[in-house]
Amino acid sequence: MRTLAASFSSQFQLIRNSLYKQARQLLDTIETDCQDNQAFAYSLSIEQVQAWILLAMYEWMSYAGNYQCGMVSAGRAFRLVQLMRLYDIDDLKNPGSNAQSQDRDWVDVESMRRTFWLAFTIDRFTSAIDGLPLTFDERQIRTRLPAPDACFSSARPITMGFLSATINAIENERQIDSTSPFTQSIIAATVCGRVLEHRHQSPVAHELHLNGRHPPERIRDAMYEFCNRHRSINALLAQHQKLLSVNNLSEHPDPLLIFVALTEYMAVFMLYETIESKFLGTEVQAKQVADALSSEQKQQLGEAVNDLTLLTTTLRQLNHFQTHPLTPIPLLLIAKFCLAHNRLHEESYSTLIPHIHTALQGLTGLNALAQIAVQLLS
Repeated sequence: MRTLAASFSSQFQLIRNSLYKQARQLLDTIETDCQDNQAFAYSLSIEQVQAWILLAMYEWMSYAGNYQCGMVSAGRAFRLVQLMRLYDIDDLKNPGSNAQSQDRDWVDVESMRRTFWLAFTIDRFTSAIDGLPLTFDERQIRTRLPAPDACFSSARPITMGFLSATINAIENERQIDSTSPFTQSIIAATVCGRVLEHRHQSPVAHELHLNGRHPPERIRDAMYEFCNRHRSINALLAQHQKLLSVNNLSEHPDPLLIFVALTEYMAVFMLYETIESKFLGTEVQAKQVADALSSEQKQQLGEAVNDLTLLTTTLRQLNHFQTHPLTPIPLLLIAKFCLAHNRLHEESYSTLIPHIHTALQGLTGLNALAQIAVQLLS
């Protein structure tokens, strides 16, 4: 924590690398001691997970030369999360392992939940940079969503719902249990994760068409499956964007919610790229569906550009110390899309790119990811 705090202070810039090295050495010593004393079982603690996450954040914000160093540290935190089964804290089918049935303080259990969900969001957002496979499987998560900050800070126990129920409520336009910025970031991370998995699942039709050994019905079904999944993700994304409301964010800016909105617009662009890059076969009806999807996405792109101009303007007005550390990720990926697709909305894309570049420039003094993004866009 001191290492990360020093990175934000001009007063302690000279000692931040020393603090960082000490923190890494302490974490490495824990593992080394366990290897040397094989008679003792390797002990896992929530503090270890939190320390690796904080180190990853420090590396992303301080090491402009290599963001992959932060990815490796985050990966160690993710593996510890899996070993501690933090994704499975509130398993209702196995009451014996339910965190609340054990003799634990509610604040301690809630701290474990919040640590898991932070790791979950980091996994989704950082995987988008290079299109990496996800670490956590959404279908295996049996940990309740985090409690509101006010309840957590005052140690007032409250039972929250599960991610699956919250996503279902959004899809069916029902009210959700919590609208806290942290929960909104989890929902946005879930959407981004689904988009990434959707991109990795090529519509099978491409392979079936190439080898020519399968009946047209199977090719058609594969295309329809891909298109239906695409529409489902897009509908969830659009419904959640309605809840966020960019106009409200510009009037009452919240740094985390602005980051959430940026990631969801990043998902809009990623969805269009997915349709654009996938071969969906030659069957007439399926091809018409794919063309309709592409047309719908193009309309969304035009609306997204207008909202993003407003969001980046609002972002520049924020105190940069409050900005989410991963904010450069959606800005970079959106800018790269605009540069690659200037012909679609040439004038609006050309207008948006300078807004993004200026927003990134404003973050470079505190954020190495922003420095990397500016270099890549230069």
